[in-house]
Amino acid sequence: MAQTVIRDNRGITLIEILISFVLVTVTSLALIQSALVAMNTNVVNELRNEAVKVAEQRMNDLRSESFTASFTSPDLVQTGGQLKKDPAVTRNIRATSCDFTPWRTVTDIDVDPVTGVNLKQIYLTIRWTYRNINYQHSVSTVLRRQS
Repeated sequence: MAQTVIRDNRGITLIEILISFVLVTVTSLALIQSALVAMNTNVVNELRNEAVKVAEQRMNDLRSESFTASFTSPDLVQTGGQLKKDPAVTRNIRATSCDFTPWRTVTDIDVDPVTGVNLKQIYLTIRWTYRNINYQHSVSTVLRRQS
């Protein structure tokens, strides 16, 4: 009489466990790398937003300077096309400090021989460095002489 052997194949072999462990590890590493890239991108975006705020604040300061027929603020004197460095602004972003350095150029764009300078163009660039990469944000405006 032949005997019937019943085999229980419901178990998992050691090879199957090792392969599944390798697959889970590789997937986890890919997800961690993606998370790190996303975090770095968020920090760069926050730094850019802060640079926009610094530029807006500095531009508002420059626009409020005196520019009349009898007096022009030293900050609004024509720079001859040369960039002039203003004091750096330090801000803390996510437990790291970053220096934002404003550079400006002031150009006389409407000069009347009788009345003098009527319009000035202010070009402002904010520069900063994050992880040894240089970034910049630029804005410009035209300023009319006050009566």
